[in-house]
Amino acid sequence: RRAAVAKLMIETRGALIRLLEGNGTMRDLARIGTDINVAYIRAEQIGNTPEVEAILRDAGEAINEAQGICERHGRPGLTGLGRQAIAAGVDAFETILAASSPRQMHNAEEELSRFMRRAERRAA
Repeated sequence: RRAAVAKLMIETRGALIRLLEGNGTMRDLARIGTDINVAYIRAEQIGNTPEVEAILRDAGEAINEAQGICERHGRPGLTGLGRQAIAAGVDAFETILAASSPRQMHNAEEELSRFMRRAERRAA
């Protein structure tokens, strides 16, 4: 289990480093955005985690801001506060990932998929 968490975090932290260094891609941003959203759902499932949920909400807002920068400039960009928020969100994701079973994380991923499908249907 630890090896699987470590492997996943190497990929996620690699995406974070590229974004923080200004070399990130939309794929890196999407990866971190998905991880943060899954962590948020898992935090809600755990319950009684308002501080963690606030960190993840701030990270999600920073992801949205970086996507907006990408739309304007052709590549993701982060503000100073956005950099801090995304880094804290990745830390929170790692903590939740390490403390959760694979089934619990899978359930959170499934919930995110359902949420995204509902959002797409509403937008159509």
